[in-house]
Amino acid sequence: MLLYQINPDYYRQIIEAKNLAGAGSNLSFYNLVRLNLPHIQEMGYDVVWLMPLFVRGDHSKKGNGSPYSVKKYQLDPKFGTVSELNSLISAVHFANMQIICEYVPNHLSPDADLFLTHPECAYRDENGKFLHDQNWTDTVKLISTHPETQKYTAQNLDYILNTLGFDGLRLDMAHMVFYDIQGNDLYTKGHNFWHDVFAIFSHRNKFFFGEVYDDKSSGYYDAERLTSAGIIPYEKKEFDILERKFHGSDENIQNETEKLFHALNYFSKFQSFLRFASNHDDNPGIEKFGGEQQFKIAFTLLSFISQYFVHYSGDEYGLLGKPSITGENITVNDKLVETTELKFSQNADQLYDYFKNINIVFRETRKKYSLHQCILADDTGKENSSELACIRVSENEIILLVANLSLDKIWSYCSRIENKNFYDFLSEKNWNTYSVTNLISQEKYGSHDKSEYLWIGLSGLDIQILSLTRVG
Repeated sequence: MLLYQINPDYYRQIIEAKNLAGAGSNLSFYNLVRLNLPHIQEMGYDVVWLMPLFVRGDHSKKGNGSPYSVKKYQLDPKFGTVSELNSLISAVHFANMQIICEYVPNHLSPDADLFLTHPECAYRDENGKFLHDQNWTDTVKLISTHPETQKYTAQNLDYILNTLGFDGLRLDMAHMVFYDIQGNDLYTKGHNFWHDVFAIFSHRNKFFFGEVYDDKSSGYYDAERLTSAGIIPYEKKEFDILERKFHGSDENIQNETEKLFHALNYFSKFQSFLRFASNHDDNPGIEKFGGEQQFKIAFTLLSFISQYFVHYSGDEYGLLGKPSITGENITVNDKLVETTELKFSQNADQLYDYFKNINIVFRETRKKYSLHQCILADDTGKENSSELACIRVSENEIILLVANLSLDKIWSYCSRIENKNFYDFLSEKNWNTYSVTNLISQEKYGSHDKSEYLWIGLSGLDIQILSLTRVG
């Protein structure tokens, strides 16, 4: 499943900059998305993901107000009418796509409607002052164990999913409901927020993605808790490791590669995690990974290993500068610039074509091929600190992704798969000969015998996707 995340505060700028359908018009946000569904579908996406659409708080707000500081779960009229949203949802379904939006379970704006009727649902200090998590001063943390908090959540989810008709939700900071304001674990004390909320309303045939960032070295406890409730969790470790590797010094590059190998091998069994190479919380992909080619490698690798993958709107054109979610100035490489105008790479069209091609290539492999792991070796037979590979396997085809994360040109061969010798792996599948095709360039490399190592030439910062198809 491929998801296209749209920031409603900046989508019009993308439309204008790239002269997409509706450019130059005064159409509502919902109508702009509806007009551009053919464009989104052409890119290979299955799901339209809209960031929060609801009325934002005024109390302690930052900039124009954060979409994650919600005052009440009513549609904000600045994005369009309910009728226009209904038309958008119908058009998405007619195109055999799905549409989701977002819900924020952990906190609300200080002037939220819930606190007028049930002020006891908010965490407060001994003087009655609202309390918030982290540096989110425009929010108030909800007491997730309170029955009225759970009832409020269930009513809003029912409205979004069953009244408005969305197919699913992204649950912002979904794991934080497991903890109180001091960070004490409520789950271990018998409080299972999501099980309790989902028991209150009907959500058949709906799906949920839960934002979760576990720091525990011994395991992914919060992600497992979400999974047990039927929520698809995030996985961000490979994303952060790739950033450190591309920006890292020579001294730590080997260490980061080992971490990446470990993460890829360990989390191959967690294909159902949602992954991304760009999103609204991080710098755009080109800045995040240090260049266009690095971004292409990260996008391709993370998409390949994922059953669910999301791409942030604008980054398919090489977005330069991170839009503020509160409508303030844009940051470039984490430095504030005096503009709110979006900028894009000079190679925007080539990037767009590349990402579209990758989406189309991988779309079917997610459905038909199970994910395995392998490691490439250089011509000395030793593992190279800048090489890695992943494969997807079906009965008669292997999709092999190979990447060189260094600046040096290298030759590699596929030495083993799943800790088995490459020859033995093919023998077990009763392969004797196979043909090789580059799925990016469509170049064909002829037939190979299973007794031959598959040698692969990689230039610096290169990634290739090869199809190995059984011949005999």
